[in-house]
Amino acid sequence: MKKQFGLIEGNFNDLLEWFSENREEAGEKYEEIRAGLIRFFYFKGCADSENLADEAINRVASKLSVLDLSKNPEPKNVFYGFASKMYLECLKKQEVEFNADLHTLLETEDSLAEFDNSNHECLEKCLAELSDKERNLIIGYYSAEKSEKVECRRKLAEKTKITTGALQIKVYRLRKILRKCIEKCAAEK
Repeated sequence: MKKQFGLIEGNFNDLLEWFSENREEAGEKYEEIRAGLIRFFYFKGCADSENLADEAINRVASKLSVLDLSKNPEPKNVFYGFASKMYLECLKKQEVEFNADLHTLLETEDSLAEFDNSNHECLEKCLAELSDKERNLIIGYYSAEKSEKVECRRKLAEKTKITTGALQIKVYRLRKILRKCIEKCAAEK
């Protein structure tokens, strides 16, 4: 189960004190860091950037007492370190959701056989509506079997000259497009 990080008053006061002894300056630094974290998560493609920024702040605040602050690290760097780890968690969560949802749509011919003919036709129609590049990307992403998936996806990312994280996000977005298209097509039949 995922640990929930809540901001309690004592932690918040310690956080503000770390930023500055002047409460007004500390509040400004807090808002600056929060706005930066929101932008960080937004530009990384995370769905709920504001809540993720708040959670990053909560995590840092709850760990403040155990962090080594003797070298006076820049607070912004500490927050971005936590945010980077949270981004990886976000990618992992998206991949798990993506694999669970899209597995039945694109994994193998066996899974395609689970559809009746009308849904199979919808899948084919929706795949045809994608550009060649997008269609090849999503089919390539799901073409490998169990143990070969990681290596296949790494090679696909290299081939398309993007990171594996960016590849996962692209495929996730394509899956959402395909799902809407298939649902619309199935509803029309």
